Amino acid sequence: MDNNKQYLEQALELCEKEHIFEKLKTCGEPLFLMISGAHNFGFPSKDSDIDIRGVYSSDSKSFFDIKPKERKVFEFMSKDRKLDVSVDELRHYLQLVASSNGNRIEWPFSDLIIYQSPDFQQLRDSVKENALSKKIFNHYLNFARDMWSGKTKAEGVKKDLYALRVYMTGITILEEGYVCSDISRLNKRFNEQIIEPMLKIKYFGERGVARGYDRRELERVIQDLDKGLISAYHKSNLQNNPNTEALNKFHQNYRIKKL
Repeated sequence: MDNNKQYLEQALELCEKEHIFEKLKTCGEPLFLMISGAHNFGFPSKDSDIDIRGVYSSDSKSFFDIKPKERKVFEFMSKDRKLDVSVDELRHYLQLVASSNGNRIEWPFSDLIIYQSPDFQQLRDSVKENALSKKIFNHYLNFARDMWSGKTKAEGVKKDLYALRVYMTGITILEEGYVCSDISRLNKRFNEQIIEPMLKIKYFGERGVARGYDRRELERVIQDLDKGLISAYHKSNLQNNPNTEALNKFHQNYRIKKL
Protein backbone atom coordinates (compact mmCIF):
# COMPACT_ATOMS: atom_id res chain seq x y z
CA MET A 1 0.00 0.00 0.00
CA ASP A 2 2.94 2.35 0.58
CA ASN A 3 3.83 2.00 -3.10
CA ASN A 4 0.25 2.82 -4.04
CA LYS A 5 0.43 6.04 -2.03
CA GLN A 6 3.63 6.97 -3.88
CA TYR A 7 2.04 6.24 -7.27
CA LEU A 8 -1.05 8.30 -6.40
CA GLU A 9 1.06 11.26 -5.30
CA GLN A 10 3.20 11.04 -8.44
CA ALA A 11 0.14 10.87 -10.70
CA LEU A 12 -1.55 13.83 -8.99
CA GLU A 13 1.64 15.86 -9.26
CA LEU A 14 1.88 15.18 -13.01
CA CYS A 15 -1.81 15.94 -13.52
CA GLU A 16 -1.46 19.24 -11.69
CA LYS A 17 1.68 20.12 -13.65
CA GLU A 18 -0.11 19.53 -16.95
CA HIS A 19 -3.41 21.11 -15.76
CA ILE A 20 -5.32 17.91 -16.60
CA PHE A 21 -8.32 18.66 -14.37
CA GLU A 22 -8.77 22.10 -15.92
CA LYS A 23 -8.46 20.71 -19.46
CA LEU A 24 -10.84 17.86 -18.76
CA LYS A 25 -13.49 20.17 -17.29
CA THR A 26 -13.69 21.99 -20.63
CA CYS A 27 -15.21 18.75 -21.96
CA GLY A 28 -17.40 17.87 -19.00
CA GLU A 29 -17.55 16.69 -15.41
CA PRO A 30 -15.12 13.91 -14.41
CA LEU A 31 -16.72 10.98 -12.59
CA PHE A 32 -13.45 9.26 -11.74
CA LEU A 33 -9.81 9.05 -12.75
CA MET A 34 -7.46 6.15 -12.02
CA ILE A 35 -3.92 4.99 -12.72
CA SER A 36 -3.99 2.24 -15.30
CA GLY A 37 -1.33 0.17 -17.02
CA ALA A 38 1.56 -1.54 -15.26
CA HIS A 39 0.98 0.30 -11.97
CA ASN A 40 -2.60 -0.93 -11.73
CA PHE A 41 -1.59 -4.42 -12.82
CA GLY A 42 1.03 -4.65 -10.08
CA PHE A 43 4.19 -4.77 -12.18
CA PRO A 44 5.51 -1.24 -12.78
CA SER A 45 9.13 -0.64 -13.67
CA LYS A 46 11.38 2.08 -12.32
CA ASP A 47 10.93 3.84 -15.66
CA SER A 48 7.22 3.18 -16.23
CA ASP A 49 5.19 6.15 -17.42
CA ILE A 50 1.87 7.10 -15.81
CA ASP A 51 -1.31 6.10 -17.63
CA ILE A 52 -4.48 7.85 -16.48
CA ARG A 53 -7.88 6.45 -17.46
CA GLY A 54 -11.39 7.21 -16.32
CA VAL A 55 -14.81 8.58 -17.20
CA TYR A 56 -16.27 12.05 -17.62
CA SER A 57 -19.77 13.24 -18.47
CA SER A 58 -20.43 15.89 -21.07
CA ASP A 59 -23.14 18.47 -20.38
CA SER A 60 -26.52 16.70 -20.45
CA LYS A 61 -28.06 19.72 -22.21
CA SER A 62 -25.78 19.10 -25.19
CA PHE A 63 -27.83 15.98 -26.01
CA PHE A 64 -30.70 18.28 -27.00
CA ASP A 65 -28.63 20.26 -29.52
CA ILE A 66 -29.28 19.77 -33.22
CA LYS A 67 -25.56 19.21 -33.66
CA PRO A 68 -24.31 17.44 -30.53
CA LYS A 69 -20.83 18.45 -29.39
CA GLU A 70 -20.19 15.29 -27.39
CA ARG A 71 -16.68 13.81 -27.63
CA LYS A 72 -16.15 10.10 -27.08
CA VAL A 73 -12.73 10.42 -25.47
CA PHE A 74 -10.57 13.14 -23.92
CA GLU A 75 -6.89 12.47 -24.70
CA PHE A 76 -3.63 14.06 -23.64
CA MET A 77 0.04 13.09 -23.90
CA SER A 78 2.75 15.12 -22.17
CA LYS A 79 5.70 16.25 -24.29
CA ASP A 80 8.08 13.96 -22.39
CA ARG A 81 5.56 11.10 -22.78
CA LYS A 82 5.64 10.47 -19.04
CA LEU A 83 1.90 11.12 -18.72
CA ASP A 84 -0.68 9.46 -20.97
CA VAL A 85 -4.32 10.43 -20.35
CA SER A 86 -7.38 8.91 -22.01
CA VAL A 87 -10.80 9.48 -20.44
CA ASP A 88 -14.05 8.07 -21.86
CA GLU A 89 -17.26 10.06 -22.10
CA LEU A 90 -19.90 8.33 -19.97
CA ARG A 91 -22.12 7.05 -22.78
CA HIS A 92 -19.12 5.70 -24.71
CA TYR A 93 -17.82 4.05 -21.53
CA LEU A 94 -21.15 2.38 -20.76
CA GLN A 95 -21.43 1.13 -24.34
CA LEU A 96 -18.06 -0.60 -23.95
CA VAL A 97 -19.00 -1.96 -20.53
CA ALA A 98 -22.27 -3.30 -21.96
CA SER A 99 -20.28 -5.10 -24.67
CA SER A 100 -18.25 -6.89 -21.93
CA ASN A 101 -15.02 -4.97 -22.44
CA GLY A 102 -13.05 -6.32 -19.48
CA ASN A 103 -10.55 -3.48 -19.56
CA ARG A 104 -13.28 -0.86 -18.97
CA ILE A 105 -15.08 -3.02 -16.43
CA GLU A 106 -11.91 -3.19 -14.32
CA TRP A 107 -11.31 0.57 -14.17
CA PRO A 108 -13.65 1.58 -11.30
CA PHE A 109 -12.41 -1.30 -9.11
CA SER A 110 -8.81 -0.13 -9.07
CA ASP A 111 -6.97 0.63 -5.82
CA LEU A 112 -5.40 3.58 -7.63
CA ILE A 113 -8.31 6.00 -7.94
CA ILE A 114 -6.91 9.53 -7.97
CA TYR A 115 -10.26 11.31 -8.22
CA GLN A 116 -13.89 10.34 -7.67
CA SER A 117 -17.03 12.44 -7.88
CA PRO A 118 -20.05 12.01 -5.57
CA ASP A 119 -21.63 9.91 -8.37
CA PHE A 120 -18.71 7.50 -8.66
CA GLN A 121 -19.98 4.88 -6.19
CA GLN A 122 -23.31 4.64 -7.97
CA LEU A 123 -21.53 4.11 -11.29
CA ARG A 124 -19.26 1.48 -9.74
CA ASP A 125 -22.22 -0.34 -8.22
CA SER A 126 -24.06 -0.32 -11.53
CA VAL A 127 -21.06 -1.81 -13.34
CA LYS A 128 -20.69 -4.50 -10.68
CA GLU A 129 -24.37 -5.43 -10.63
CA ASN A 130 -25.10 -5.17 -14.34
CA ALA A 131 -21.90 -5.63 -16.36
CA LEU A 132 -20.35 -8.70 -14.72
CA SER A 133 -21.52 -11.70 -16.73
CA LYS A 134 -20.28 -14.92 -18.28
CA LYS A 135 -19.86 -12.99 -21.53
CA ILE A 136 -16.57 -11.52 -20.29
CA PHE A 137 -15.07 -14.97 -20.88
CA ASN A 138 -14.41 -14.21 -24.54
CA HIS A 139 -12.61 -10.95 -23.74
CA TYR A 140 -10.23 -12.54 -21.23
CA LEU A 141 -9.59 -15.75 -23.15
CA ASN A 142 -8.86 -14.00 -26.46
CA PHE A 143 -6.79 -11.25 -24.87
CA ALA A 144 -4.70 -13.68 -22.81
CA ARG A 145 -4.10 -15.99 -25.78
CA ASP A 146 -3.18 -13.09 -28.05
CA MET A 147 -0.79 -11.73 -25.43
CA TRP A 148 0.87 -15.09 -24.85
CA SER A 149 1.22 -15.84 -28.58
CA GLY A 150 2.89 -12.49 -29.26
CA LYS A 151 0.12 -10.88 -31.32
CA THR A 152 0.28 -7.69 -29.24
CA LYS A 153 3.06 -5.09 -29.00
CA ALA A 154 4.19 -6.30 -25.57
CA GLU A 155 7.37 -8.35 -25.40
CA GLY A 156 9.76 -9.97 -22.95
CA VAL A 157 8.80 -10.32 -19.29
CA LYS A 158 6.12 -7.65 -19.76
CA LYS A 159 4.29 -9.86 -22.25
CA ASP A 160 4.50 -12.86 -19.93
CA LEU A 161 3.19 -10.94 -16.92
CA TYR A 162 0.35 -9.44 -18.94
CA ALA A 163 -0.78 -12.90 -20.07
CA LEU A 164 -0.69 -14.27 -16.52
CA ARG A 165 -2.53 -11.26 -15.14
CA VAL A 166 -5.32 -11.43 -17.73
CA TYR A 167 -5.95 -15.13 -17.12
CA MET A 168 -6.00 -14.65 -13.36
CA THR A 169 -8.37 -11.68 -13.48
CA GLY A 170 -10.77 -13.50 -15.81
CA ILE A 171 -10.86 -16.62 -13.66
CA THR A 172 -11.41 -14.61 -10.46
CA ILE A 173 -14.31 -12.63 -11.94
CA LEU A 174 -16.02 -15.75 -13.29
CA GLU A 175 -15.56 -17.79 -10.11
CA GLU A 176 -16.06 -15.13 -7.44
CA GLY A 177 -17.68 -12.11 -9.10
CA TYR A 178 -14.73 -10.13 -7.73
CA VAL A 179 -12.76 -7.70 -9.91
CA CYS A 180 -9.01 -7.47 -9.24
CA SER A 181 -6.29 -6.27 -11.62
CA ASP A 182 -3.19 -6.48 -9.39
CA ILE A 183 -1.14 -9.61 -10.07
CA SER A 184 0.38 -9.77 -6.57
CA ARG A 185 -3.05 -9.70 -4.95
CA LEU A 186 -4.34 -12.21 -7.48
CA ASN A 187 -1.41 -14.50 -6.80
CA LYS A 188 -2.39 -14.84 -3.15
CA ARG A 189 -5.20 -16.92 -4.60
CA PHE A 190 -3.23 -18.76 -7.30
CA ASN A 191 0.12 -19.07 -5.47
CA GLU A 192 2.31 -19.38 -8.57
CA GLN A 193 5.95 -19.24 -7.40
CA ILE A 194 7.27 -18.10 -10.78
CA ILE A 195 5.64 -14.68 -10.55
CA GLU A 196 7.87 -13.14 -7.85
CA PRO A 197 11.15 -13.39 -9.83
CA MET A 198 9.34 -12.10 -12.92
CA LEU A 199 8.19 -9.01 -11.00
CA LYS A 200 11.76 -8.25 -9.93
CA ILE A 201 13.01 -8.48 -13.52
CA LYS A 202 10.21 -6.21 -14.74
CA TYR A 203 10.88 -3.61 -12.03
CA PHE A 204 14.44 -3.02 -13.21
CA GLY A 205 13.49 -2.45 -16.82
CA GLU A 206 10.27 -1.72 -18.71
CA ARG A 207 11.59 -3.80 -21.61
CA GLY A 208 13.21 -6.52 -19.52
CA VAL A 209 14.02 -9.65 -21.48
CA ALA A 210 12.32 -12.94 -20.68
CA ARG A 211 15.26 -14.39 -18.73
CA GLY A 212 15.82 -15.42 -15.14
CA TYR A 213 12.81 -17.70 -14.83
CA ASP A 214 11.93 -21.15 -16.09
CA ARG A 215 10.18 -20.92 -19.47
CA ARG A 216 8.95 -24.49 -19.29
CA GLU A 217 7.41 -23.83 -15.90
CA LEU A 218 5.81 -20.68 -17.26
CA GLU A 219 4.32 -22.60 -20.19
CA ARG A 220 2.86 -25.11 -17.72
CA VAL A 221 1.31 -22.33 -15.66
CA ILE A 222 -0.16 -20.69 -18.77
CA GLN A 223 -1.66 -23.99 -19.93
CA ASP A 224 -3.18 -24.58 -16.49
CA LEU A 225 -4.62 -21.06 -16.41
CA ASP A 226 -6.08 -21.45 -19.90
CA LYS A 227 -7.86 -24.63 -18.79
CA GLY A 228 -8.85 -22.92 -15.54
CA LEU A 229 -10.46 -20.01 -17.38
CA ILE A 230 -12.51 -22.37 -19.55
CA SER A 231 -13.56 -24.35 -16.48
CA ALA A 232 -14.47 -21.17 -14.60
CA TYR A 233 -16.73 -20.12 -17.47
CA HIS A 234 -18.67 -23.38 -17.44
CA LYS A 235 -19.05 -23.33 -13.64
CA SER A 236 -19.71 -19.62 -13.23
CA ASN A 237 -22.83 -18.43 -11.43
CA LEU A 238 -22.73 -15.02 -13.10
CA GLN A 239 -25.61 -13.93 -15.30
CA ASN A 240 -25.22 -15.04 -18.91
CA ASN A 241 -25.18 -11.54 -20.40
CA PRO A 242 -24.81 -7.96 -19.14
CA ASN A 243 -28.00 -6.25 -18.04
CA THR A 244 -27.91 -3.58 -20.75
CA GLU A 245 -31.37 -2.33 -19.84
CA ALA A 246 -30.22 -1.52 -16.30
CA LEU A 247 -27.03 0.13 -17.57
CA ASN A 248 -29.08 2.23 -19.94
CA LYS A 249 -31.44 3.17 -17.10
CA PHE A 250 -28.49 4.31 -15.01
CA HIS A 251 -27.32 6.46 -17.92
CA GLN A 252 -30.75 8.00 -18.45
CA ASN A 253 -31.24 8.78 -14.76
CA TYR A 254 -27.79 10.33 -14.52
CA ARG A 255 -28.44 12.60 -17.51
CA ILE A 256 -31.82 13.70 -16.18
CA LYS A 257 -30.35 14.48 -12.76
CA LYS A 258 -27.68 16.67 -14.37
CA LEU A 259 -30.08 18.77 -16.48
